[in-house]
Amino acid sequence: MNAKSREFDATFLIGAGLIVLGILFLLNQIFGGFLNTFVWMAILGAGSAGFLAVYGRSESNWWALIPAYVLAAIVGLLALDMIFPTLTAPYVQFAIALPFFYVYLRNRSNWWALIPGGIMALIGIGLLIDSLAWLFPIALIGVGVFLLARQFTGTKSETPAAAQASANGHNGYEPIKVEPQPISGPEADKPRV
Repeated sequence: MNAKSREFDATFLIGAGLIVLGILFLLNQIFGGFLNTFVWMAILGAGSAGFLAVYGRSESNWWALIPAYVLAAIVGLLALDMIFPTLTAPYVQFAIALPFFYVYLRNRSNWWALIPGGIMALIGIGLLIDSLAWLFPIALIGVGVFLLARQFTGTKSETPAAAQASANGHNGYEPIKVEPQPISGPEADKPRV
């Protein structure tokens, strides 16, 4: 890569970033604090896109993936914090674990990356279970309501075979037919009683 190309990358990144920052700060001034989180999400997202553009120009710019990922992860964190704030702690753990898994999947000889990635993912799973602990009592209530509703409406769930058997007038069991087997060997000479 020549110096002219590197200069273009830096100029493009800085110019696009300044335009986006200016527009977003202007919108924030006009609309007040309402757009604050969206403004920062857009600023960080634009920064992430800029670094991805640098990487897209040449794969030798792999370093640009690091700030692009960090900025995109922060955008995800801000969005999640607005929608479902109790999931931010597990999200952070998974966001830390993901690059380690990427390193391992990119080159299987980097097995060491599974250790920190696995630890962070396990912590994230624990935090996720803790964050969603309220779903268990809700599931119990839902199953209880379903069972009570079914009891009061008098509907019973039958398998298709059981429904067909009761329609035919029997309990669904076929009688076993036992046919006598011919006797052979020394017992064949004995008289039957």
